[in-house]
Amino acid sequence: MKSPCKETDNGKLHSGDESRVGWAQSAPDPLKKGFENPPESARPRVWWHWMNGNISKEGIKLDLEWMRRVGLGGFQNFDAALQTPQVVDKRLPYMTLNGRTHSSMRPPSPIS
Repeated sequence: MKSPCKETDNGKLHSGDESRVGWAQSAPDPLKKGFENPPESARPRVWWHWMNGNISKEGIKLDLEWMRRVGLGGFQNFDAALQTPQVVDKRLPYMTLNGRTHSSMRPPSPIS
């Protein structure tokens, strides 16, 4: 039995009578949707290095805002002193920031 479909020049098959073809909308692909907007548990996390206190409160704020904006799920933060020279006006020693700054240091919220 001969197939009712014909191959076109671009390799696609068609029935020869497109007036009878109904274009159904495809259901959303859950894999694609999950990739485009992953759940919190699947979002990437980053290492956030503070180099010997070379950080500022403004820098912390900007880093956290960026992490939230790009959709990161969180961070692992640590100070790597390693004889890093001072490059900010005043170093902020690791884990000695005031409580108000600490309360703002939460992992980024998921993008809604």
